[in-house]
Amino acid sequence: YARRTHGVDSLRAADILYDAGTSYWYMNEYEKASEFWSACLQIRILHQPDDESSRSTADNAPNELEFAKTLFNVAASHCAMGRYTDPRTTACLEDARKVFLQHSDDEEGCYLEAANCSFYLALVHYFRGLGVGNNPNNLVRIEIEDGVFEEMTAEHARIKLLETATKHLQEAGTIYRSRWYLTTSISSEDKGGVPTGGPILKAHYLYLQGSIVNALEKPQRAIGAYAHACHIYKSNGDTYLVYAASVLYAMGQLYTTLPDDTLALKCFDESLQLRQKQLGRNHGAVGTALFELANIHARLNNYSIG
Repeated sequence: YARRTHGVDSLRAADILYDAGTSYWYMNEYEKASEFWSACLQIRILHQPDDESSRSTADNAPNELEFAKTLFNVAASHCAMGRYTDPRTTACLEDARKVFLQHSDDEEGCYLEAANCSFYLALVHYFRGLGVGNNPNNLVRIEIEDGVFEEMTAEHARIKLLETATKHLQEAGTIYRSRWYLTTSISSEDKGGVPTGGPILKAHYLYLQGSIVNALEKPQRAIGAYAHACHIYKSNGDTYLVYAASVLYAMGQLYTTLPDDTLALKCFDESLQLRQKQLGRNHGAVGTALFELANIHARLNNYSIG
């Protein structure tokens, strides 16, 4: 309707499509959000100047920033649907980050948006590192930089992707800290999946940091980050208890591998209690926690526990 009324490729139609995508995002309908934001992106691509010098002018800054925000939202919707290995996810985040950094001296918010892109790039590379293959000696081909591919063993690729995730997370952290976004005293508000500042942003940051260093087999550092993230989530109301349950579940898995069955049981049991409270007894996440608890009890020959 918007495209018929305002012109198929008009910027007004792009604005309406963008707003529709945002509405679907907040209804957790990520497929629909991605569809509308992608359509918006195609229109905004048509309105980008052909030459680089025109793109960087002050007059074109609003169009550039709207374009970058759309790129970021498309990537965020891909992540929400688990499409971490989709090359478009990484490309959208890298292109958006580049634009935000170009305008960071003029627009304070651009610096934060660039940090959010780096945070998501860390998330993407973390999941790509987890998914390179079960056999560490298999040869895989990965993109090591824009358009440059290299063949290496799966284990080498896993380490390289996780190290890249670490680099992006450190980039995000540098910006967040320089603008006091990683404090635990200011209020936060979720925006496109990443809070604009305060305790929840710090918890998300620590949760991802713990996950990355855990994958790099640095358990003590992971435990510290996980424990801190869990404390923050539990201290900020019922809304974030599901996140706390996820962190406790990850800690349970970590303790299982150490192995420390006593602490693993404690973490899985607390995760189970929080998931039952927040999600209901029939949710799949409750089932996974029960399964892990059952495995440990069976290993300890605790068959009489109901």
